[in-house]
Amino acid sequence: MAIMESPNIRWKALEHDEEEEQSAGDEASHIEEHRGYDIEDFQRAVVDGKHPDGKSLKDDMPRWNISEEDLVDLADYLKSLP
Repeated sequence: MAIMESPNIRWKALEHDEEEEQSAGDEASHIEEHRGYDIEDFQRAVVDGKHPDGKSLKDDMPRWNISEEDLVDLADYLKSLP
């Protein structure tokens, strides 16, 4: 069974996106800062698997074929989380 570390996807965290990444075989992690997400960046992440800076999200992040209406609803839900 594979174990996946799930990043914080609440909108507050996405607006100030900081991602902890570990190098393969390296115990020490580092913080890689990206500019925060807006709705277009969020769509690109969900559909295409890309960070706002164009880097690919990890392969274990699913990509979704989602309507614009559902994407906005999802973003609104994430914005409602504390």
